[in-house]
Amino acid sequence: MAEYTLPFFSVTVNVPSQTSFSDGKVPFEITAAYTVGDPVEGRATVEISTFNETPLRREINLVDGQASFELDIERDLNVNADNFRSFNYIVVVTDSILNLEQTVQGNFRISPYKYQIQFSASRFLAAPSNYSFEISVTDFDNLPAPEGKSVAVRIEIFYNDRERENEVEEQELSLDGNGRTFGSISIEEGVRSINIRASSDMSSDRSWFASTLSGSPGSISLSSEETT
Repeated sequence: MAEYTLPFFSVTVNVPSQTSFSDGKVPFEITAAYTVGDPVEGRATVEISTFNETPLRREINLVDGQASFELDIERDLNVNADNFRSFNYIVVVTDSILNLEQTVQGNFRISPYKYQIQFSASRFLAAPSNYSFEISVTDFDNLPAPEGKSVAVRIEIFYNDRERENEVEEQELSLDGNGRTFGSISIEEGVRSINIRASSDMSSDRSWFASTLSGSPGSISLSSEETT
């Protein structure tokens, strides 16, 4: 007589790791299948939690091993347009045959903006020289922002001579088809450092700092510091 093996199953939960407030909703897709390939019939219990708030619970039946639903960012998750919020989720799927359970945990984040700004430039300034920098604007899946969108750049220049007032140069740059734009500034003798701040109505502002006193010559690509 052959030994009976319990029909174990696996669960996959698809939810964007990051969603913008303008998207309006966070989609959840749940798929459950036995190891033999058959879909699981049963139910899924979903618990969404964040710091210091009562968890949100949803129960939904699986149909052909699948279930889906959406969470309204404003109504269900109590997120407004000005905040970054992180959430944890626990999905428990129970099959209707033997009442077996499988649990999947994860997290996702709500951002006020759909896009993010990144810098690619050197942290080192050489004087005199022409300092160049690259700015890219992408969504959370690294897809480029629309071509032609503008990025405002404000460059503050600091001098070794403490009595010399800081100078400010402003530039308006347009994105190319790859969501990138390029800028430059002339660095004269006596410049100590510069601070570049990029802003767009599609994303949070970003800042980039470069100095004659730190690092070594050469181009590097680093994530910039996010500012509000």
